[in-house]
Amino acid sequence: MRVLRSVCCALLTAAFLSSAASAAEVNGVVERLQKHYESVSTIEAAFAQEVFSKSLNRSETNEGRVFFKKPGKWKWLYNDPAKGVFTSNGRKVWLFEPDFNQVLEKDVDASSPAITTDFLTGVGNLRKDFDITLAAESSDAWRLELAPKQQLPNVKKLFLEVDKTKLMVVKTVVVDYLGNEVRISFKDIKANQPVNDSLFEFKPPKGAVIVRP
Repeated sequence: MRVLRSVCCALLTAAFLSSAASAAEVNGVVERLQKHYESVSTIEAAFAQEVFSKSLNRSETNEGRVFFKKPGKWKWLYNDPAKGVFTSNGRKVWLFEPDFNQVLEKDVDASSPAITTDFLTGVGNLRKDFDITLAAESSDAWRLELAPKQQLPNVKKLFLEVDKTKLMVVKTVVVDYLGNEVRISFKDIKANQPVNDSLFEFKPPKGAVIVRP
């Protein structure tokens, strides 16, 4: 499942009305968004993911359910077309690819932030990590464009679509230096629901090949 390796979090394609915004207006939006997420301890949502390859002019799609829990825990469960798992307990990361019955296991690397995942799990800060502009705005959402302040592998820029009423990220887009995109939309979002820490642990299936880089 190559699409699993492209998970970072985050990603959007919906059309918006063009809008120019002052630095003060952008700061206001970002401050409200950051403050809201500081009050959120857990998130659960259904997601749909599309990975677009510019060189092949082709997209691969997937869907499933995702969980985030502060600090630094997350889990992506893929339902279709293959039942993959991408999860972290805050100390280790596991990527299970059932097509190959293979598990990639590695320690969490603080020098390689997970972009949207870091923000959603409370270990990232939008203003600290990104230069932010308001790319567009509709009647019910803001579209923020984020450029990393420090160069990151495979991430040229990030877009977040933020629901104005709920102040939740509902779509994300990550664009790499080759023009490839990972787009993820979220729905059925539930915040501050009880989530047991055991959900973020992973036990490799019997017979799976364990790869530790």
